Amino acid sequence: MTGGSGRCSPIRPPSRSPARRSGELHRSLASCDVIARAKGILMERFRIPDPDAFAMLVKSSQDTNIKLVDVATWLVDDAEATYARQNTADPARPAPSGAGDGRSDDSGHHGR
Repeated sequence: MTGGSGRCSPIRPPSRSPARRSGELHRSLASCDVIARAKGILMERFRIPDPDAFAMLVKSSQDTNIKLVDVATWLVDDAEATYARQNTADPARPAPSGAGDGRSDDSGHHGR
């Protein structure tokens, strides 16, 4: 990432072996992807524009002394876990009346 623009760094001129360059490119693309996803999460949650979301990530990174990509990864992982919990049926919670037993409450009959 460069400066505060929120854009990924340009590819460096070839000065390393092709295998090493390939690995660096893959890591760079993965970093850009996770940072973009984290910015999207912040933009949705706080209704803020892209530059503000990026600034929040940078500030969190600086305040915690954790790499930007690691802060972004934590945010994305946490958001995905929260989404999964919210969209998974709780087996301890009873299903709505008639749900899952083949009966419908639309008939006017109430389990009789």
